[in-house]
Amino acid sequence: MNMHPNEVKRERMRQKQAVDRENVKIIALIDEIDEREVGALTKPQIAFLKARISYLNEVQLKKFAPALKKKVVPDKPVVDPNKKSYKELQARAKELGLPFRNVKKEELEVAISTVEGPEGAPKPQ
Repeated sequence: MNMHPNEVKRERMRQKQAVDRENVKIIALIDEIDEREVGALTKPQIAFLKARISYLNEVQLKKFAPALKKKVVPDKPVVDPNKKSYKELQARAKELGLPFRNVKKEELEVAISTVEGPEGAPKPQ
């Protein structure tokens, strides 16, 4: 179905107006959140800001940086000596009897930390 060029133009204008109305709503919500202290933000508000980070101005980015956990790249990479390699995590999972194969490193870390106590020793059963 071919639309007349004027109909196409009108449809594009309607779409643009809908987007503009949505942007105004988003900016209003961000302004409302901006009135709160960073420590008082709820998880849904933080998720909202993260999803719409491109809407934030520089002042808001600085203000919300702790909540957004915006990473600042250090001059020298910091290496955690306690971080285990994927191979070491696989070996530890096998020792604990965890049936994990072909999973992400983060998933192995979570599974192992769930089974182990705070000191790295297995939790009593």
